[in-house]
Amino acid sequence: MSQSRRELADFNIECRHGEAVLVVAGEVDLSNQDEFLDQLRRLIEAAQARSLVDLAAVTFFGSSGINALLLANRDAKLKGVVLVIAAPSPIVRQVLDATDLSSVFEIRG
Repeated sequence: MSQSRRELADFNIECRHGEAVLVVAGEVDLSNQDEFLDQLRRLIEAAQARSLVDLAAVTFFGSSGINALLLANRDAKLKGVVLVIAAPSPIVRQVLDATDLSSVFEIRG
């Protein structure tokens, strides 16, 4: 598990039911956008068809998090991988709905 410099978020890649999942907890903002994007890209690189991002424990999700998701989604599409958002927290769901990104990503839960 790695932590951002400001220790606002934890990023952990684990295997669930045979699928790699990036589990994110805490705040995603400008201070850890690069680490979030790096972890997303590691997840996508290892994926065959789907990459799951578990955002259930995210307590803040700023525009930097949105930007990282969009960049990772572009990378995923180029590789033929679907980036799936699993169990978004209420705050993440609110951001996705307000920005109309809930129609861009496959969302589970």
